[in-house]
Amino acid sequence: MGILPVCGILAAAIALSFALKQTRPEFARLVAIGAAVFCALYALKSMEGVIGFFRDLAGETGYGSYFTILFKSLGIGLLTGALAEVCRDLGEGTLARGAELAGKGAILALAFPILEGFLELIRRALEGAA
Repeated sequence: MGILPVCGILAAAIALSFALKQTRPEFARLVAIGAAVFCALYALKSMEGVIGFFRDLAGETGYGSYFTILFKSLGIGLLTGALAEVCRDLGEGTLARGAELAGKGAILALAFPILEGFLELIRRALEGAA
């Protein structure tokens, strides 16, 4: 499916959500959330080739663990960003900030082995220079 049908589906979801907002606002939110989930699934499907390319590249270079951390971090960032936007749309700014903070903490924890490896590399370089 190309981007034009996706835009058409989103336009229909916007019109339906707007129409429902007058009579059944709870259904309008469900339509909007459903459209957002549809967009997320479309984005994941469209990135399949790119992910495959990087998976092959990681296998060839031996840096697979770094690519894994990169993709997990990207996923965490996208997921928590989308969740934060949904919270903001629902008027829950505090929950949105909490979701963003949790995502940043998870990314930091996930990236910690890279920092450890980098510090170990510096330590070995300084020992070799002394």
